[in-house]
Amino acid sequence: MAAGTSYAAPIVSYFEGPGAASAATEGGEWVDVNGRNMGNDASKIEAVRYVLDLDGREVPYVADNCTLTVPHEQLRCYTVEGAGRDLGWTVWVDGQPSSNPATHYGVPEITNLVGNIVNASTDGGEWVWLVGDNFGPPVASDGEPFVSEVTYGPSGVEYHAKDVTVANHTHVKVRTVPAIGEGLSFRIVVAGQRSSPSRVKFSHQRPQILSLSPMSGPTYNFRPLVVTVKAKNLGLLDPSVSLSISFGNDADRTLVTIPDASIKRVSPTLDKGRPSADGLHTVSFELPEGIAPRRGVVLHAKSTHIATPIDSPPVEFDYNAPTLRFVEVTAIRSSGDEYDFILENFPSAADREK
Repeated sequence: MAAGTSYAAPIVSYFEGPGAASAATEGGEWVDVNGRNMGNDASKIEAVRYVLDLDGREVPYVADNCTLTVPHEQLRCYTVEGAGRDLGWTVWVDGQPSSNPATHYGVPEITNLVGNIVNASTDGGEWVWLVGDNFGPPVASDGEPFVSEVTYGPSGVEYHAKDVTVANHTHVKVRTVPAIGEGLSFRIVVAGQRSSPSRVKFSHQRPQILSLSPMSGPTYNFRPLVVTVKAKNLGLLDPSVSLSISFGNDADRTLVTIPDASIKRVSPTLDKGRPSADGLHTVSFELPEGIAPRRGVVLHAKSTHIATPIDSPPVEFDYNAPTLRFVEVTAIRSSGDEYDFILENFPSAADREK
């Protein structure tokens, strides 16, 4: 080449091969880089690079084992492990860079969930493995992770998993957070690409009442009688959860609803933020007036993320049976005896009209 002259800069027109679109994040797939002005001397090809731009954070890659397959027109290179889309390629030939289109790695896909995925605790803190493809390497070349978030919920985005650990391109471990619900999907974001919701679902245990204290009481109270409920999996550590209690029986029209505002959360509480070692959830409410034994008690947990409340199996509360304390004869009249009865736990006039 004469002094003061140079060849035109290389031009990259398009890509072919398995590494050009939806490439495996493990790398090792060939890409044919097609264009012009690539020369006929492989020794003049100084570097082939591609770059991921994550909102200003640039992650560079150097393509592997590039060869000149068609002089002036085509290079064949191999991808390295990575992640992301819209990867801008640059071919350096004899000191001149190209201007280029882009390639992309495959979108992450979750194919399985491993762990306690059927009866998870609503307190969170349990490990779940995501199994799939294209999760990327544990860290990028700049030392930062490719995985920016792992979420789960009815649509896959309502709850944010914590302690995300990328083991390799196919396995990611996360820890659950306090949540409720059944049939939830997981999603993962790798280098700006979000997976579709997982087809394999994740479910928490339903609420379960373990005990009522007391389990019986008077039909009315001069002072409020507080009933303490010990249960599991009420979702008390999930700030999106509200509770209600159904008390009574629909069949005899005694069913009443005790709203969240009238239910005291004893433990665990959001301000303390730690579940108890035994996993117990404790709430209390004031006993409403009523009559008869075998009154149903059902706890309902409702989240702003979930349309339908999740119900506990019913347990029973008994109102005390009526007792006759004494009979007093107050007078004798020609029409017969007149009696005064002092009674406890008999229904009121309003109850008798039901």
